[in-house]
Amino acid sequence: MDEFHPSDFDYMYEDPAPSYEQAIRDAAHAQTQHFESVGAGRQVDESPSGFKTWPEFAMASRQCMSHTGEQVLAGMVVRMLVTALVLRLAVLVRTPPTFLHLLSAILGLLSLWLQYDQAAVQLFVVFEVAGFVIHRMLPWKQGAVTSLYVLSFLLCCELLMYDGTTWHSRRGSLMIVGMKMVSIGFDTDTRNLPAWLSVLEHAGYCLCSTSVVIGPFMTYQMYSSAYQSRPPLTAWWMFSVLRLATISSICFLISSCVLPFILADNANRWLQAVVVAATFRYGHYFVSYLSESCAIAAGFGAKQSPEGEWEWNGSPVTRLLHVELPRSWATLSTNWNLSMHLFLKSYVYKPVRPLGAFPAMIVTFFVSGILHGLDFKFIAVLVSVGAYTYMENVFRSKLSRLLSACVGSRNCLPNCDHRHRADEVWVRLLNLLFSVLVLFHLSYLLVVFDNTYGLGVMATLDHVLSKWRQLDYVSHSLALIMYLTALLMPAATRTSV
Repeated sequence: MDEFHPSDFDYMYEDPAPSYEQAIRDAAHAQTQHFESVGAGRQVDESPSGFKTWPEFAMASRQCMSHTGEQVLAGMVVRMLVTALVLRLAVLVRTPPTFLHLLSAILGLLSLWLQYDQAAVQLFVVFEVAGFVIHRMLPWKQGAVTSLYVLSFLLCCELLMYDGTTWHSRRGSLMIVGMKMVSIGFDTDTRNLPAWLSVLEHAGYCLCSTSVVIGPFMTYQMYSSAYQSRPPLTAWWMFSVLRLATISSICFLISSCVLPFILADNANRWLQAVVVAATFRYGHYFVSYLSESCAIAAGFGAKQSPEGEWEWNGSPVTRLLHVELPRSWATLSTNWNLSMHLFLKSYVYKPVRPLGAFPAMIVTFFVSGILHGLDFKFIAVLVSVGAYTYMENVFRSKLSRLLSACVGSRNCLPNCDHRHRADEVWVRLLNLLFSVLVLFHLSYLLVVFDNTYGLGVMATLDHVLSKWRQLDYVSHSLALIMYLTALLMPAATRTSV
């Protein structure tokens, strides 16, 4: 059976960017304004199909795009790209490294001030300075101590310093900075960093303007390589930036100005679950593609081919098609957030793996839960995704062995010895059935992110269970049946992938 890695799934879900959260509020406000404009005596919107009529949907969606869309796309997207381009130009004119790190930190603090407020800037400065002091004072075990510091700081902010709404808007940025500090600690312990970082190198990396607001996470080596290689401005670079920014903008409009207005009030509960899940996914794509666009605009993620050509696809954050058309839970969760995958696998799971698979899984869940905030929505979904991934892996590994077919959770190697290969019709259909089942499970799980309590308000366990109860716990029941069936199947004596 395939080796099971908890780090393959526990980084799957993340918070939307603060401006995206505000966009959702604005979209809801636009929807309310539209309904009020129809008249105080408006009847409940009902439709035999469960969808709004075209005129009503078009009017509400158009109003959202003209207000919320322009505000976010012309504000957040343009501002982040401009700061990335400033850093890129500074690299190209061969600014000394010391000043590049200083500029990176200054632009990062400016981005935080524009995104939040002055108090947020002060918080991040304190967070960064304390992290630097810890790294310079400790001669060993920097990774473990830094991890304890970051988790403790996040917990104190969440439980003692901020209300739910304020904390919810800032924890994503704090999470990114904290992850960078942890990576510095472990890379110093393992000698992946040649020497201690200076104060400007440390601040420039942790507060880098291209990633401090919405990510993505990058190691210090990835950060510094852009300053050393200085890839030139090319048409392909510009095309990559604009392509990703366009995809991001389209995903934003779909998630905030199309999907929230598409259903009638009497829509079927499963139809509602599908739309809620799609809204969550496209909100994630908006953040992911925007962060990747800004990283490329600043010069990160470039790779030079053997022919000397520069390629700008070295640091993908998400793979939309692998999520929308997943082969399995393992491939979906891996491709959901590749930068988070890099962090948790390198700096959480592997360091504690010598303690055993189960302790490593518990520690990884604990770290992931705190990074995402102590919210039952995230905890319940993460635990469910982990269980689903494991149970699917067991079932499909045994089924692959039993049928001698390429139907495992991951693609088989070209030289596998299965009699029935992946290109056979019935094998394709069976793998397609598993893909549809994953999407069904995903729609069921993500229904808890319907913002019933409002953005920034943590859901209770009762709320999460009530959402799944409305769907009769069908998904959990099917997953359990699959696992029990797998236990009754003959044991797989070898791996097929």
